[in-house]
Amino acid sequence: KTENGKTTVTWAMYGKNEGLLAKVMSLIMDCESMCGPEFEKGLAEVAKLATAPAANPKAIFRKWRRSMTSPSSR
Repeated sequence: KTENGKTTVTWAMYGKNEGLLAKVMSLIMDCESMCGPEFEKGLAEVAKLATAPAANPKAIFRKWRRSMTSPSSR
């Protein structure tokens, strides 16, 4: 969602909680503590990509070419 020049990202996980065992496990296990850190890491990576300057193909090619011709790459 974009508003006032800013983008809000919502990341969620959905699924069915069917069966007696699944319902009992959901009472015992805290999915937020299990999945939350992974969601946070993923959102941090999305934020890095979203705020990074656009890639410059010529600069990427020059960097690659230099790495291929440097003595350490042989």
